[in-house]
Amino acid sequence: MMIKVEAESQKNLALSELARQKNEQLATFINNDFDRLDVSISEVAMGNGQTAEETCLIQSTMEDIREFCNEMADSFNSIEDLLKRATQLKELVNTVSDNMCDLAARTEEITAATDTVNEISNNVRAAIEGLTD
Repeated sequence: MMIKVEAESQKNLALSELARQKNEQLATFINNDFDRLDVSISEVAMGNGQTAEETCLIQSTMEDIREFCNEMADSFNSIEDLLKRATQLKELVNTVSDNMCDLAARTEEITAATDTVNEISNNVRAAIEGLTD
């Protein structure tokens, strides 16, 4: 019976040792998992920080782009106003040019009329001198 108890003790001791080893393996496995989980959480936290920074940078860049687009729209409006004024100036220049052509034609008419008046005046003078001679 003693041998049986001793064998039972040995068996229990072996099972205890096996259980202890299994517990150590499980503890090591759990510790490793927690270490990996901790690293993963740290990476996620760093990633979230980077994502937040990137989001802020993107938002800032989008705001800069929005401001640039508003400035471009203002510039296009100014250019459109300038083009309208240029068109009005072109029409005014055309009107002045047409008036100058009309004035030049009238000047020619006046010059021709003046030449005719001078010729008539000379003829009248000659006729008066011919009468007085």
